[in-house]
Amino acid sequence: MGILETVSKVNISEALWNEALEEHNAPPDKTFLKEAGESLLYPLYESVKKAANGEMITEEFKVRFNKEANIKKLFEHFHKCKVDANLVSQKKVGRHWHVEFVRRCFPSYEVIQKHWSGHSHFD
Repeated sequence: MGILETVSKVNISEALWNEALEEHNAPPDKTFLKEAGESLLYPLYESVKKAANGEMITEEFKVRFNKEANIKKLFEHFHKCKVDANLVSQKKVGRHWHVEFVRRCFPSYEVIQKHWSGHSHFD
């Protein structure tokens, strides 16, 4: 996916994006900052809302590999690091393996609430 496709998915106009790129030495205007901030923070807001409702938070990833053996290595690494990742699809497209997987993030909302209410934590 190209940069313009990415920009269009997060609702920032191409003209506004180009303007920000041209003026990279100067801070972007308020409209750009508002749109970029909303695009970056909205997924965080959605995750917090899900956690508050006790729902499972998931992240979807699409990656590609040259060798099928590297897919196995990735999931072995996930297992070693105790990452809860589930393979969704794996297919050979041309010379590469296209892999989709979902990582589940367990809500730590209760822990955060305890910290906000003044409970202490020791490592």
